[in-house]
Amino acid sequence: MGGLVKDGKLAFPKATIRMSSAEWAFARKNAQLANIVKVIDGNVKTFKPAR
Repeated sequence: MGGLVKDGKLAFPKATIRMSSAEWAFARKNAQLANIVKVIDGNVKTFKPAR
């Protein structure tokens, strides 16, 4: 996730960030990722992995 943010801004501002619902929930609860989550929040689209 760290490569998504550069100098406090989205490194790829037009990109949609795809991540599993579980991964996004974990990131949002992780205090160490709070700054990254704040920047990418509007660009994240979650999915549920197929089994």
